[in-house]
Amino acid sequence: MSSSSHAAQLRGALLVVIGALWWSIGGVLSRLITTDPMTTAFWRALTAALFIFAWLLATRRGAVWRDFRDAGWAGVLAAACWATASTAFVVALKFTTVATIAVIQSLGPFVAALLAYMLMGEKLRARTWIAIAVAMAGIVVMMARAPQGTDLAGTLIAFGMSAVFAGAVVTMRYHREIRMTSAACLGAAMAAAATAPFADIGNTPMGDMPYLVAFGVLQLGAGLIFFTIGAPRVPAAQATLLATAEPITAPLWVWIGFREYPGFLVLAGGALVLAALVGHALLDLREGRRFRAPR
Repeated sequence: MSSSSHAAQLRGALLVVIGALWWSIGGVLSRLITTDPMTTAFWRALTAALFIFAWLLATRRGAVWRDFRDAGWAGVLAAACWATASTAFVVALKFTTVATIAVIQSLGPFVAALLAYMLMGEKLRARTWIAIAVAMAGIVVMMARAPQGTDLAGTLIAFGMSAVFAGAVVTMRYHREIRMTSAACLGAAMAAAATAPFADIGNTPMGDMPYLVAFGVLQLGAGLIFFTIGAPRVPAAQATLLATAEPITAPLWVWIGFREYPGFLVLAGGALVLAALVGHALLDLREGRRFRAPR
């Protein structure tokens, strides 16, 4: 690898980590915001949609509208999945711990792999099945805490969020004409429109507005942009590995700031899920290096 290629890969890796760290502040922001889940989801989606659209106009210019048009109905489907998952994330944060949601979010790549297997007939390698089994064992351990009441509701919503987001990933994977940022922008706009009738927009406390804007612009919008710029510059397995900075640090921030301790079973189950994710990514990365053509 040339020095310029190596430098570009390092910059890509740094951008992916920065994106993951921006994503990880969602739990902290949700604990600072006092508005109800629908109002929070509305402002987060609206500010994210405006920010991402402004970014697209600045970078894609005249191609912005073509990107949306070329995505077609598959793009609308991916955006709808994105909108549903984004709203479910905000709602789940109000009902259960950040660590629980982080663990369930980490299942995303495995859920996407299973959906591709069931819907598209895509074959899964043996190590992927093993990783899925380990991750499922982690979920069993986590659920042994027997969540009840709002904790159970938040946990179930988080599972639904992970499944719907995986649907967006699979859709974009099999429709390469869909740009991730365009789908996210459209999805955020759809989420804002869907939550507006249920949001108490006029009574939003002014003290919440900086956090609500940060939730949309920084946590969702900037995190996505950093990730989409950095990810193409590094191997997919490396991007997946670096993105685990989010589920690792997200519970840490709320523990430091709010003493939100999720309990031993959630931490133990999360360790298994992350081990499956990291192990699978490391094997993918090792295989990619082994079979890379010499330069």
